[in-house]
Amino acid sequence: MKLPIVLCSLLLIGIAGFWLFGFQSNKVNNGDIELRSEPMSDIDDSLESRILIEPQLEQETVVVSEVVLTEPGFLVVREIINDTAGQIVEISSYLDVGTYSNIEIPLGEFYSGANELMVLLYEDAGSDQVLNDLDQPYVDGSGDYVARFVTTGDVVTNEVIETKPAGISLADMGMNAQTITYTNEGFEPATLDVGVGAMVHFVNESDTQMWVASDSHPAHDILPTFDQFKPGDMFMYVFEETGTWEYHDHLNPTAVGTIIVEEN
Repeated sequence: MKLPIVLCSLLLIGIAGFWLFGFQSNKVNNGDIELRSEPMSDIDDSLESRILIEPQLEQETVVVSEVVLTEPGFLVVREIINDTAGQIVEISSYLDVGTYSNIEIPLGEFYSGANELMVLLYEDAGSDQVLNDLDQPYVDGSGDYVARFVTTGDVVTNEVIETKPAGISLADMGMNAQTITYTNEGFEPATLDVGVGAMVHFVNESDTQMWVASDSHPAHDILPTFDQFKPGDMFMYVFEETGTWEYHDHLNPTAVGTIIVEEN
């Protein structure tokens, strides 16, 4: 009689283990990021992209409670200066379509904590899984940007994101943008003089990846916001402060250049 009882017990344990494994496999964990991995169409056809943030004063890591992506993209942390969107501080890893929770974005040592922060959803327009200047803030079906303030968790209005920095003309920012080409020999031109508010466009035409970043290496602490943050073939930066800004390719520190910014 004992053998049938033992066999039945093993069968029940096996069924319970199979059910438990199947249930747990419906969630994928990557560090502190949890992805509810059902196809988006099975979650809710009317679901729109959104970000939820609990109010937080922590200046070392930004925690996004939940984000829904209907298009692949990134979470991007940006500074807010004078009620206007400033430079990028940090970005998340690439996120595919889905619903995620508890995403931690470390800010790095270079963030001083002086300015307010917001988190925006960026769409991966180039479908290359690398954030570059082709990728822009995602706009939902109502024409609103998907963005939240970090300290309050409130929605960021379109005006904050769309308003250009005070004192910088659109001509300086875009139409008169200067281009620096990254080749196998380095940055060309190696030294560039621009006025305050000028946009400089870095384009990679070399055989390797490019990561433009402010000196020093590897801290990038001289002008911390002047940082591509990850490899890519294109990078744009608006120089809002006068000075002589030396930079390098983070992946090849012997490739260097200098941007000299003067009053207009």
